[in-house]
Amino acid sequence: MVGNGVAITEDPPALEGGVVRVGPFIAAGRPFVLEGNVAEVLDRLADRLRDLRAATAEGTPTVFLIARRGPSWLSHPWGLWRDGEACETTVTDSYLMSYVLWEVTRLVLESAHPLIPIHAAAVERDGRAIVLAGQSQTGKSTLAGWLTAHGWGFLTDEVALVERRHGGEAAVVHPFWRPIGVRRGGPLDALITPPSPDAEVLIPASELGALGTAAPLAAIVLPHYDPGADPSMTPLAPATAVRLLASHLPTLGAIGRVVFRAIVSIVESVPAYALGVDDLDAAERAARQLVGDRATS
Repeated sequence: MVGNGVAITEDPPALEGGVVRVGPFIAAGRPFVLEGNVAEVLDRLADRLRDLRAATAEGTPTVFLIARRGPSWLSHPWGLWRDGEACETTVTDSYLMSYVLWEVTRLVLESAHPLIPIHAAAVERDGRAIVLAGQSQTGKSTLAGWLTAHGWGFLTDEVALVERRHGGEAAVVHPFWRPIGVRRGGPLDALITPPSPDAEVLIPASELGALGTAAPLAAIVLPHYDPGADPSMTPLAPATAVRLLASHLPTLGAIGRVVFRAIVSIVESVPAYALGVDDLDAAERAARQLVGDRATS
């Protein structure tokens, strides 16, 4: 039962009047499309995911069915299915985009190997990438958005896909251009056009700046909000960096030994730093020094 006593089943509904399809999209190499029965809702979802839009896609795409299960006055009228399998069948209007984005992210995590997914944001500048690792609410998405708006190329705000290289080559960070979660009242709020009344909105990174391409990893940074903090980078010992990063590895439990060894190898090849963030402009200058760019912007 949902909301007003209307029964909801797990099966995908029969879509009367035809199916609306948008796409294709590609998330870190995985093609997908959106289907549903309310065109304006699919258009809104597609707009938020537009940085993942592709002209064509090879292979059979994953199909996400987003369907309204009953009248609009239901409190949880939406259902979401992936290739016919129920993901969530009682979704409110306000959380629909979040559910879709999580399922797209899950698609990426499931197919990431041999890339190492890290719960982190990532940006690049002049062909060198930095990974911004941290738990939710630590400011990594805000910092990534701010850097994107100030001349950096956006790679991701949530799942950094790192390719371990051998023979002394630097690891490479690959893009996953999911939209950035922006909280109202925060530093990125002024960059949103038009401003949103919602507490948090998902903004395509291309609204803030350029989308970046795969780039060698120059450094790992663990930012945290710290009022009055000195914006300088504090070097971390490799063992400390590995310990901290271990809590940011979403696939550690599935293929733990392989992932852990890869992280040890990556940390041994690039420096890691802690960064207390208060002034975002100062943090951006400190980040530029890591990639060898000391020019003012």
